This record gives sequence, C-alpha cells and structure tokens, in this order.
Amino acid sequence: MTTRPAATVDHDEPGHAGMGLGFFIAKTLLERSGARLELANRPEPETGAVVTVIWPRKAFEEPQCCDQAELAI
Repeated sequence: MTTRPAATVDHDEPGHAGMGLGFFIAKTLLERSGARLELANRPEPETGAVVTVIWPRKAFEEPQCCDQAELAI
C-alpha cells in the first residue's frame, strides 16, 4: 500500500519500516463495525491517497448485540 522505499537492515539508513499492520487493523475494525472503505489515489498533479469511510445508518440505529438480555444492562 506504499510507494516508500523499504527499510534497510542498517537502521542508520532512511527508509520506511512499517509493514502496513496499522492499516490492516484499522480496516478490519472498521469493516467489523459495518463500515465500507473506499480507497483512491488523489488526481494528478497531487499526490497521496483519499480514504472514505461509510457506515450505513442502521449501524448506528440498531443495537449490535445478539442477546436481548444485554440490552437490559
């Protein structure tokens, strides 16, 4: 998901050490909450990405539990 150069074994050299784990975790949690993600590149001559997160209204209006007893707590 990146165009940054890979990190080197010698940590004195500049580079990108991330492996995308944070993005994976965020995406997974968002999708489990009912969200849909849209990813796109920004139009030229701009650089970078555009990330849009969309939740359906019912994700906020309806309880997400499975047991009616949990609602009483």
